[in-house]
Amino acid sequence: MSDQFFWYMTRSSAIVSWLAAAASIFAGSLTSSRLLGVKPTVPWLTDLHRFLSSMTLAFLLLHMASLWLDEFVRFRFADLIVPWQAEVPGLDATSLALGVLAAWLLAVVQVSSLLKKRLPPKLWHRIHLSSLVAFVLATVHGVWAGSDASNRALLAVGVSILAALCLVVGARLFRHREHVADYDAGLSDDFDWRHEAEAVDREPPDRYQPSPNQAQRPPPRPHGLSHPERLVSRPSPPASRLERQAPRSEPQR
Repeated sequence: MSDQFFWYMTRSSAIVSWLAAAASIFAGSLTSSRLLGVKPTVPWLTDLHRFLSSMTLAFLLLHMASLWLDEFVRFRFADLIVPWQAEVPGLDATSLALGVLAAWLLAVVQVSSLLKKRLPPKLWHRIHLSSLVAFVLATVHGVWAGSDASNRALLAVGVSILAALCLVVGARLFRHREHVADYDAGLSDDFDWRHEAEAVDREPPDRYQPSPNQAQRPPPRPHGLSHPERLVSRPSPPASRLERQAPRSEPQR
């Protein structure tokens, strides 16, 4: 086995974990927004989001294990789980601490996803949004402490992915605020209370109560009537016709 095996394993696992995290956030933003149409969007996007999240955590653990097994750097176990504990010559302690904080945030997000049914939706939603903070910390950690940050090809790919993520996440936040504003103004009555956890404190709408737009509409007309004049009663027949239709009385004996 080469002396640099764990060093290459550390670098490759970190890159794959970062790419999987970016793809997971991209798929999650498409799933929770209406960018692809009315929810639910593409059914397999949710499964893809979960798979990429698990893949991110798996390669993160591989990255930490390779650092611990590398005999050249000699990371202790406490250096991998405690921020500002690791000391590496030539690297700032804060750059390493950002990676530890990102790892802890990803672990909390993963545990909250497993306990989603037992947590309040609003709390789970806020914890899930911390994955964006973890991704930013991991990005700064990789640029600051990573040895591949000077690679132009990898840098171009990273900048392109960050630009795409900024567009998708920004569109998701904009569509969410726009949809909530339309619902509060009475312009929309199909607010998804199961997926939008930020609106848990509000009471769900009564599906049997008409919206303000529906309340202003005229009542439906009876079947077969196209004009209000048809509701007028028909004129009574003439008296001569009534006399002819009256039953004849029998003569008295």
